[in-house]
Amino acid sequence: MEKSMQDSVPTLVSYLISLADINPSWHCKNDVNEKPHLNTFSNLLGHEYSTTKNFEIQRSNNPEKSLFHEMSNPTACGSLKIEYSPAFGRYLVASRDIDAGDVVFREKPLVLAPKAGTGPTCMRCLKFIEDAWEGCDGCGAPVCSSMCPADGHSAEECKIVSRLGLKEKKDISLVKMLNVLLTPLRTLLLMENDVAVAEILAALQSNKEVRRNLHIGHYIEEHIVATLQKSLEIDVKSDVVHHICGVFDTNAFEISVDDCSRGRALFPLGAIMNHSCLPNTQHWFRDGLLIVRAVKDIMAGESITNTYTPMLLGTRARAAHLAATKLFRCACKRCIDPMELGSHVSSISCRSCKNNEGFMVPPEDNLNEWRCRECGNRMPGVAVDTMIRAASSTRSRVPLHDLEALRITSDHLKMMLGKRHYITLEIRYALLNAIMKQPLRDIKDEDLNTAVEISGQLLEMASFIDPGFSRFRGLLLLSRIQASTEQLMRNCDKGSLCNGILHKPEVGKIKKEEDKEKETIEMHEMTPRQKAQMLLREAAECEFILQYDPKMEEALTATNRLRSFLNDS
Repeated sequence: MEKSMQDSVPTLVSYLISLADINPSWHCKNDVNEKPHLNTFSNLLGHEYSTTKNFEIQRSNNPEKSLFHEMSNPTACGSLKIEYSPAFGRYLVASRDIDAGDVVFREKPLVLAPKAGTGPTCMRCLKFIEDAWEGCDGCGAPVCSSMCPADGHSAEECKIVSRLGLKEKKDISLVKMLNVLLTPLRTLLLMENDVAVAEILAALQSNKEVRRNLHIGHYIEEHIVATLQKSLEIDVKSDVVHHICGVFDTNAFEISVDDCSRGRALFPLGAIMNHSCLPNTQHWFRDGLLIVRAVKDIMAGESITNTYTPMLLGTRARAAHLAATKLFRCACKRCIDPMELGSHVSSISCRSCKNNEGFMVPPEDNLNEWRCRECGNRMPGVAVDTMIRAASSTRSRVPLHDLEALRITSDHLKMMLGKRHYITLEIRYALLNAIMKQPLRDIKDEDLNTAVEISGQLLEMASFIDPGFSRFRGLLLLSRIQASTEQLMRNCDKGSLCNGILHKPEVGKIKKEEDKEKETIEMHEMTPRQKAQMLLREAAECEFILQYDPKMEEALTATNRLRSFLNDS
């Protein structure tokens, strides 16, 4: 079923052109011959089908030109073009300069389904159902309410799902299996109803041949293929199911519709963005669309990149994640630098250096010695690896809602690995989130200090490994603004003069990106009013970053609190 990467480029180009209607700034135009306006992927693809029974795609004799070149110029559709190389396969490239903060493209999901293996999830809107769930009148599958307005559960799907027997028995194990089956089932139904969908699925990478011999391949064969064929009575070939599952596992995005509705979706254009551990875009799912924005300036000819790994992970942890889930190895500039662009998030503190300011940097081979680049101190690789494994195990056991446990573990890991190691940073980020989940009025003064300190430290780390208008920076700015504003208001409530001197907090220097240049702001000898004005500038940046994010409402509230403070002081 899967096409070669080079042969699939024309299909992907046609799909790119079809997105012009939801990307009005692209201005993709027909040629001078005034061809019919083909504004959907199905119509574009159907226009190029032969009239033969096999519906074979007609290919251009010139591999450098798309077979769709008569309808539009595929190398200048908006800000994007699709290129192919033997090294990278198909990938998106900027066809013009893109400014930081610009929307690069918007895209509707081709297929949307619950996350595999989760508990009761509404078949219509993907809302996770924590309490007792209602059953669909037709098939008995979970729905959040009989009045749910979403249309994610079709009559055809309902008829097939009824064969599982959920109407007779509300079995949680059947519900979890249903969530596994829904992705291939919904895709199969879509392919059956729209031949163009089958073509775009064939154009996406699945790694199915490699996966067949892995545990995931055996699971698909024994549980998904067998259940679809026998229990749901669907006439489908095993090879097709393996390809669909591989396409989703390789390319799908996890999405959050709101605070309680989550799933995964397939966005074909989003799927061909190259991976980088230092990406130049970030994405949000809002109002039914994937919105991809530039977090930094992107030059014409530069690859459009996304990341498949959590930003705070160290290089070896990211490599393990990519090898297990995406079956490739990253060689971006962050991955090839043992110091991770100066962040040292994979390094451990050198205990032989004064004030632990030196760093033991990871060797190329994990079994080799780790060496401090300041004093030359060495440690056996096996010993460091054992220490990191122990730290990771400790972190994984800490309840994310237990402030005291998070504090103790944070201090312990800071002593064990150093303040910059990614495992320490992860637990400190968890501590920050636990503090800021409380109502602001209930947070203790010392916890507000901790929140300001941690957000400042992580913002400094983000300047190395997640710079620009990234969501991570936006969330950290929000936490710092909220905590700092609460501090200002408490100080004034206690009778402090709002025009008095505010002492330098533990954070020290706060690094901030404004007008595309970093400037360092000294916090000592700053009046509360001056600090509020500085925070208001940060709030503007925070709002800009989070404008498509569920946290935007909190950002607006934080801005309004600062303005009220300035008006009253």
